[in-house]
Amino acid sequence: MKDNGYNLIQIGKRMPYRTPEGFFGNLEEKVWEKVRADAAVEEATSGNIRRRHPFKLPLVISSAAAAAIAIFLAFSLWLDNTQPVEMSDIESAFNNLSEEDRTYMLEIYSSDIFMN
Repeated sequence: MKDNGYNLIQIGKRMPYRTPEGFFGNLEEKVWEKVRADAAVEEATSGNIRRRHPFKLPLVISSAAAAAIAIFLAFSLWLDNTQPVEMSDIESAFNNLSEEDRTYMLEIYSSDIFMN
């Protein structure tokens, strides 16, 4: 073991820290006073918020319901407007491509492991 120059035997068992007289005697009471004060402040604050905004929860619920209905209607309208794609449309789009683009598309199609 490395010698740090500390002589623990010489230090002894004395307490290196000091507290004011009666510190632990009234510590519990001070803690309870602080807890009660914090609880009173929290109760007063939360009560004021409820009185100022009595319709906050119904407003949030109705807003969420309106948003859900709007999303549902948007998706249902979008799904109704989709039309099936005809093969002639695909062939027409392919014929409108340049020769380089057609070659590239055919190379990608032939090397696709999921298609072949």
